[in-house]
Amino acid sequence: MGSPNATGLSSTPGWSNLTFAVPGPSASSHDVQLLDSGNVTDSFVTSGFIFYGHFFMIQESGSLQSQWYAVPSDTDGVYSLKWNTTGDSSSDKVIITLRDIKPSNAGSNNNPAAEVDATQT
Repeated sequence: MGSPNATGLSSTPGWSNLTFAVPGPSASSHDVQLLDSGNVTDSFVTSGFIFYGHFFMIQESGSLQSQWYAVPSDTDGVYSLKWNTTGDSSSDKVIITLRDIKPSNAGSNNNPAAEVDATQT
């Protein structure tokens, strides 16, 4: 589930003309974002997204990449989606896979990360 961040805004942002983007190799941020289509820069990857079976990945230079991870946000039980753990020293990051089917343990009370299909390393 996703929702636009309305923190500090006087009106709720819309969902139109947004581009799904992950940080490129030269980006200092790890945040996966929905960018205004007019503000996409070379520091973000906005194409090459594919499903390999049920797994959501990026195809770059002939190879498939899945570098998704999540970190807890300030809201209990809500995680922020990130890309490429290299250089991220967060001790609470959780390596995840993105799939188009729900995990077999969805809703399990003993796995708070079940909503994001997480596997901790």
